[in-house]
Amino acid sequence: MSCRSSYDGDGFDDDYLYDTIDLLIVDEAGQTTPPVAGAAFALARRALVIGDTEQIQPIWEVPGRVDAGNLRDAGLLTAEDERAGLNPFAKSGRAASSGSVMRVAQYVSRYHQDPDLARGLILYEHWRCFDEIISYCNDLCYRGKLKPQRGRKTDATGCGADGLPAMGFLQVDGLCEQLPGGSRRNVAEAETIAAWIADRKAALEQSYPERRLPEIVGIVTPFAAQVETIQATLNSVGIDTDQGTGVAIGTVHSFQGG
Repeated sequence: MSCRSSYDGDGFDDDYLYDTIDLLIVDEAGQTTPPVAGAAFALARRALVIGDTEQIQPIWEVPGRVDAGNLRDAGLLTAEDERAGLNPFAKSGRAASSGSVMRVAQYVSRYHQDPDLARGLILYEHWRCFDEIISYCNDLCYRGKLKPQRGRKTDATGCGADGLPAMGFLQVDGLCEQLPGGSRRNVAEAETIAAWIADRKAALEQSYPERRLPEIVGIVTPFAAQVETIQATLNSVGIDTDQGTGVAIGTVHSFQGG
């Protein structure tokens, strides 16, 4: 925690910067763990917390058993709580093994704009994705409350020329392998992706004449090992994957906000 030394007449004492920050703004708070943000909150008078617990969760580094042991040692977990497990404390969003700053803010907020959704002020309008894409999320997570504003892909200038739906899928039968480090890969899936992009490269660049392939295609995968596998298969068919110049390939966390 940040501190400064102040002279009290007899010597220098640590003077922590409590209440130094007038307004602390936490963006993407649904991905931020309480241990990461806790020190900053200790220095602030007020906080504006912005995020969405329906999007990507934080990466928790503390296992539940370790979290419970630390809470017990700190006197924050009673014997009764311990018999019930970590659930009562975890509901507050403060658990290092399952919480987030956004969940903490929702738990303590007295403002509840929409009883069908989480506590707090809701941003209903969505401008980023085509309506076909955000409608899936709207039905799955937001009870149809979001208001898509961008429009459909079929109505967007130039976007319909590629012949692809706004949202689609292809089932690839392959083997998901877990590697020694814990990550996973699917070689058949990576080879299918590489073959499809190589086959469609010319048509895609023709559909978007002012853009190169790296500005048209991005590849998202849950696992770091699959990132490396897709990079290798794309390189094998002559597709550039160099950072900054080639097709972007990454995990869901690296693409968040893109």
